[in-house]
Amino acid sequence: MLAISTPVVQSALSGLFSNNNRVPVVNGANSLAESNLSFLDDVLSTVSGFIGIGAGATQQGSEVLGVDGLSYFAGNVGIGGTRASGQLHVQTASANTILTVGNNSAYDQLIYLRGNYDWSIGMNYSNNNALTFAPSSDLSSAAMTIATGGGITMPLLPTSNPGGSGNLWNNSGVVNIT
Repeated sequence: MLAISTPVVQSALSGLFSNNNRVPVVNGANSLAESNLSFLDDVLSTVSGFIGIGAGATQQGSEVLGVDGLSYFAGNVGIGGTRASGQLHVQTASANTILTVGNNSAYDQLIYLRGNYDWSIGMNYSNNNALTFAPSSDLSSAAMTIATGGGITMPLLPTSNPGGSGNLWNNSGVVNIT
């Protein structure tokens, strides 16, 4: 195992650093790019051992990669491709693309959709791992549940005809479609 700390890098390579502990990045045309690779100490004034990447990569830089899980990126992040078309873009060119959310333990696994109205979609551990859709930041208030055995429950259906066409509603325990 090789461990390099910022002070070691600074002293061993001090002649190469010309700008506050930064190494210029060379692009394909062999000219200096507008980015730097920086070895940072005390990012966010609490933790050491970060690498900053990007133009102006400093303690308050744009992209910071930390060994303790406190990494952040100013732009899009792509996995498996050459361009990220959204904040997180996962793709595979020649196989199924799989995004795994889970901890293999006794907890819910969910995706939280946060906006003007919150939704969560996930596997509800406390409900026999049923697939659950909930209008909240967790799975506690299910709008619809699909049991692992195949049954579907929708406890939040209106109890009177909502009108319109194609709407479901609960008429004394019987599901009706308008």
